[in-house]
Amino acid sequence: MELLRKHERIHEEIAVCFGNFDGVHHGHQALIKDMIEYCDQKDYKSMVYTFANHPMEIIAPARNFHYIQHVGQKAESLRDLGVDYLCLKTFDENTMNLRPKPFLDELIYYFKIRAIFIGFNYRFGKNGEGDIEYLKKYGEKHNIDIFIEESFCEFGERVSSTRIRGLIHEGKIKEANVLLSRPYSIIGTVKAGAKVGRTLGFPTANIKPIEKYVLPKRGVYHTKVRWHQKIYDSITNVGYNPTFEDREFSIETHIMNFDENLYNEEIEVLFFDFIRNEKKFNSKEELISQIDNDINQVLKCKDKYDRI
Repeated sequence: MELLRKHERIHEEIAVCFGNFDGVHHGHQALIKDMIEYCDQKDYKSMVYTFANHPMEIIAPARNFHYIQHVGQKAESLRDLGVDYLCLKTFDENTMNLRPKPFLDELIYYFKIRAIFIGFNYRFGKNGEGDIEYLKKYGEKHNIDIFIEESFCEFGERVSSTRIRGLIHEGKIKEANVLLSRPYSIIGTVKAGAKVGRTLGFPTANIKPIEKYVLPKRGVYHTKVRWHQKIYDSITNVGYNPTFEDREFSIETHIMNFDENLYNEEIEVLFFDFIRNEKKFNSKEELISQIDNDINQVLKCKDKYDRI
């Protein structure tokens, strides 16, 4: 997949998908696969046109938007689907105020667009003036086929990035992973923490996320860690470690059978299941006993998650 951060002329005929694609979930995948199938039939190249940041960060900054994926993870997901070109732009105030016609005119100036694929609720341009009807009329005028993907449902509800963020926030990781078709994960840099885990016999990697991710609810999770393309079993605590006073919020991962120095290393923590809520224990011994139980629970069911 070729990454385009600026408009560069492409002389091949292309079909393009528009969207934010945060999470690249089942609904996104269905839309993109339809585009790629169409391109195979027509001998066109496929393109996804999206943004490195989410428009809501500019349109409604007070909402404090959180991401399912870092932009690098999004690009990797699109590459895995077989997309030929990724046009990755930054959404800013100029983009927000751009009306639909100049937006589309610029695209067809640079790219030989023969078809556009969008979701049923996609809008674009200033104040969302560009809707499906506008796009259809523009397509008729410029000989561009327009394809509208209907809503994609799973478990009786429409699959959406908003729904997945809610599931993650509620700690419903298994449900979120089904809709994503992969484990939800957080990439972060390992930083020095309070080293409490080491005193308990369970050293942890304290990660600082590289993105403003949507965070799972406070508690303990069955996870795995990816580091240097290798996968390690792990258990992760998200929260404040209430047994010890005056702790800041943290994401701390104990990697099993692991003794490498990870400080300042970037790791990916993949979430598979919620184990238990965060709890304040009466003593260190009680906490150690509970961590042992948590680890045994992970080891008993880890084979279910060996394929990722």
